[in-house]
Amino acid sequence: MQLPDQSLLDRLIQLDRQRPGIPGEHWLALAAGVYLLLQPRRTAAGRLASTAAGALLVARALSGRDGAIAYLERQAGMGADAGLTEIAAPWPHDQRVRVSTPRRIRRNQQSDASSETVPSSAA
Repeated sequence: MQLPDQSLLDRLIQLDRQRPGIPGEHWLALAAGVYLLLQPRRTAAGRLASTAAGALLVARALSGRDGAIAYLERQAGMGADAGLTEIAAPWPHDQRVRVSTPRRIRRNQQSDASSETVPSSAA
């Protein structure tokens, strides 16, 4: 039931929260917003309208129900152990990151005069 004192914006927000999400919706909004922001316009009114609409779409993509900010808030609410969130990692961390074994570094005899005497190779 709607209250008569609700504004149009409040009703639109309520309708948006009730509808099911569309997969990839935030990516489409981001692409459309970036497109509008990067398109050159001939008139000042066209530039202003394009910039405003592009900025609103980018903000919607980031802050919407399925956007990056909402995703990060959900991850923070889950109590992630390290406090880090991987947004677009296609495979697990242990398969992406490989640490090589440390190499043995040989010191040059002339560079370290304070160390103990190293036998020379010419005997």
